[in-house]
Amino acid sequence: HGGEQERYRGVVPVVANGGVETMEDAERCLAYTGADAVMASEALLESPALFHRCVDRATGRPLTQIDQAQEYARLHAAHPHCGPRVLRDHLLKMLHRYLIVHTDVRDLFAAASTREEVEAALAAARDTVGERAGDDSVYPSTWYRRHRPAEAEAVAGGG
Repeated sequence: HGGEQERYRGVVPVVANGGVETMEDAERCLAYTGADAVMASEALLESPALFHRCVDRATGRPLTQIDQAQEYARLHAAHPHCGPRVLRDHLLKMLHRYLIVHTDVRDLFAAASTREEVEAALAAARDTVGERAGDDSVYPSTWYRRHRPAEAEAVAGGG
């Protein structure tokens, strides 16, 4: 089979899929497999900027999920035909790591049915999480790991 694979190399792109949670995962996957690209879906729902190391232009600090969620809400406002449910459902994924800790804020999102209510829930998330947004020791779990309790516990326990 090796010869046949080589025959199509450069003609048919090889795309690796699965297990990509971070930019580093994507880089390791490409290095290991020699694939032309990687696909990611679940991790991109949580972090649309997964393949872009985003930083605040003024401070140079990495953007948090809260920052990305606020930008997503701003962009969503330019497309009102998508409706508030699309915004709410995506924000629930983007903010999962915070909402499993702050269930009162999660409940605000769950009850939100208008754009204004979703934006109020996002403001509550921002105010509740505050400066701890980027602290993985406080918010270790991710949307991507939600079905992997053993891995999520290992991350939370530091090992």
